[in-house]
Amino acid sequence: MQIDQNGTVIEATNWTLDKIWNAQRKVKIGLMMGHMTLIFPVRIAYRHGDVISFASKDVVIPEFDAREFSWDESHVGNICVSTDGSISIYRKNKPGSVLENLLPMVFPRLSRKLSALTELDSDNVVKKWISWVLKKNWRLLGKYIIPFKITHTQCRFSIFLENLKD
Repeated sequence: MQIDQNGTVIEATNWTLDKIWNAQRKVKIGLMMGHMTLIFPVRIAYRHGDVISFASKDVVIPEFDAREFSWDESHVGNICVSTDGSISIYRKNKPGSVLENLLPMVFPRLSRKLSALTELDSDNVVKKWISWVLKKNWRLLGKYIIPFKITHTQCRFSIFLENLKD
């Protein structure tokens, strides 16, 4: 079954989303990332109304627009795809030195809160200002302060089910 970036089922066999939900088979997702297809096993599936979301185990995630795979440019993280066409990618930043890992290791709560400020909009003036500073200086400060990066986008993907032998 394939889901496009607008959440439309563009190809289906005799499987429906309800049958997939109730199948009790192993499920893998094929996510089209630029020039690559990332195939990953599903750790958790959850449903909210008609939308089913599939979350990955820890996987190696290449850069979205990369032409070829590179270990240096890839990050470990998790992916969540939903049948409404939305995806969320959680990438753990790779520290290049002890200094880059120091703040997240010594002050993990502060580091997580600063990370959240870069992702969420707030009505609080102080939070807006901190968010603006972090976003503006992401390349300089991000690797020292924030242990992860979250990306939300729309993308097409395929759902693969384990083939049971009779």
